[in-house]
Amino acid sequence: QIKGPRCHLFRREAGQLLSDECLYSLAPEGSVVYLDPPYTTAQYSRYYHLLETVVLDDRPEVLHKAKYRNDRHQSSFCSSSKAAATFGEFLEKISGRGWNLVVSYSSHGVVPIRDLIELTEMHYSRVEVKSRSYAHSMQGRGQVSDRLEYVISAKGPQ
Repeated sequence: QIKGPRCHLFRREAGQLLSDECLYSLAPEGSVVYLDPPYTTAQYSRYYHLLETVVLDDRPEVLHKAKYRNDRHQSSFCSSSKAAATFGEFLEKISGRGWNLVVSYSSHGVVPIRDLIELTEMHYSRVEVKSRSYAHSMQGRGQVSDRLEYVISAKGPQ
């Protein structure tokens, strides 16, 4: 945990953090949670395994050509079979604490945007959705496709 005059940073899996009682003393009812989860089946840990090793200052067992950490985090937000349920669990915890919510998500997400909006509406009385198009790069493969990025704002936990 790093403490600053107006913020607190935690290096922890989000589901564990939401269950940590210390978070509740730092974020009173009415606080805003910003959720920017992975939205594809590609595990983000593929891109951050080197940074993770620097932060942990260890010498982990590594695998594959890219030398991924053997213990790298696998997010259930990246799983087609688990992502919607994971969103539901997060929304229940966040709204249950009386916190408002802002979610950033892509039109090409594992969870269809309509389903995510419906899940949010189950936990909040006021849900607003905005979108913006952007050109998505395919990681140097020369392909660019149009995508929509959604911002879902939710207030008034039920």
